[in-house]
Formats: sequence, C-alpha cells, structure tokens
Amino acid sequence: MITRQEAYKLYKEFVNVFDERANELRFIFSKRELSFHKEFTMFGNNILTPMESKYKEWENDFKSRLVKLVEDKGYWLDIEGDVYCKCHIILPAQKDGETFDDVMNEVAKSALGLEPYGVSLENGLTDEVFDYMFDEAGEWIVEHKLPHAIESLNFMIERSRLEEVYDDLTKEILCSMTDCANYMRVIYEEAYNEALSMLSVVKEKYSGNDDVLGKLDAQLKNGNFDDWYKYHVENQVRMNDIVGVLGQLGHLVHELNK
Repeated sequence: MITRQEAYKLYKEFVNVFDERANELRFIFSKRELSFHKEFTMFGNNILTPMESKYKEWENDFKSRLVKLVEDKGYWLDIEGDVYCKCHIILPAQKDGETFDDVMNEVAKSALGLEPYGVSLENGLTDEVFDYMFDEAGEWIVEHKLPHAIESLNFMIERSRLEEVYDDLTKEILCSMTDCANYMRVIYEEAYNEALSMLSVVKEKYSGNDDVLGKLDAQLKNGNFDDWYKYHVENQVRMNDIVGVLGQLGHLVHELNK
C-alpha cells in the first residue's frame, strides 16, 4: 500500500508537470500583436485607388486564411484591429465567461480522475485537493491514478495539437510580406506597363534632355518588370514610387501633345 508521503510526492510531480504545460498553453492562447504596418506601407499606402483596393483585398483574404487554418484544426481564431491587430486562439468548447484557468482545471480533473467526484479546483492544484484524493477517494485510487496522471495529461495536451496549430499559424504570419508581394504583383505590373508604354511614346517624340529619359528608364529597370519588382520587395522600397514616374511621364506626354 502506498504511503501518504509517497503519494504526495507523486502528486507534486503531477502538479509541476501540469504547471509547466499550462504555462506553455497559456502562451499559445495569449493575445499577440499582428501588425501589417510594413505591408501597408510597402503596398497599400498609395494614392492610386486600384492599389489601395487591392491591398485591402489582400489583407482581408490573408486574415480569412489564417482563421480557416486554425478552424480546420478544430479551434477558433479571433483577430481584432486593422493594420495593427491582436489575435488569439480560442477553444471552441470554452463557455462564455470561462477563463483559461477554468479550462485547464477541467483538464487536471480529467487527468487525475476526479471528474465524477465534483471536486473544485477553484484555487488550483492545492494540498487540499491531494487531501481529498487520499482521504476521501481512498489510497487505492491515489495509488493507481497518480502514476498514470502525468501520462494522461501529456496525452490529452498532445492530442489537442495546440502546439502544432500555433506553429502553423506563426509560419503563415511570418510569410505575410512575401504573400502580400505575390498578391499585389499583378496590380503593380499593370501600372508599370502603363509607365513603360508612356515612356515609349515620349522616347519617339521627345527632343529635350536625354538625361531625363535615361533616369526614368533606369527607375523602370530598363523595361524589366521582374527586376523592378524584385528590387522594391527585397529592399522594402515603397511601391508607390511608380506614382511619381507616371506623373512625370504624364506631364511629358501632355507637353508633347500641345
């Protein structure tokens, strides 16, 4: 028969493991910053309406994909805010008004086999809980439950796949700039091609300083959109400099048509 001291040692081992895992999960469930400031500055902060609209479309689409990624794994994702956001994973079974500790207390009760006994863990896994287990549930229950409780706890948490959900979500968020660049590529290519077309017209008719056209040509990477776009993305140069190029070319075209 297990002694009270031996049982208490097992119980404290369970409490220590539980606290460690609970802290890991508390971090996963905590609200965290989700900023699209760099993406907005690079791609969305543009006076041209098509770019603004396309960026907003990307932001909504990206957030929807994050939500779906989490939902597909059996959880919910709440995103608050616009450019500067906060997001956190929510347990679908979490009742209104329930805290993270409430949910984890149920996990502890299940692992310890206390669910049918109506034991309150309002104050956490205290010595009073152990006293109840040893004195009320009986030495036999304690002796057979505690050795399996840690294994049961780890199994329940690993089966929840929360660490996997968090890792997948984090990976997606870290790819937001690349994702935005891919999404916005088409709309900026249209503006680039418009500028290239205008430059071609100006080259045919312009008789002024060739340095002006040379600088515009250089800004447009000599007609190579891939190089132009890659340069902006890799160096995080704001895409709206195409507005200045279009404006300058538009002015030259206007002067040539007088």
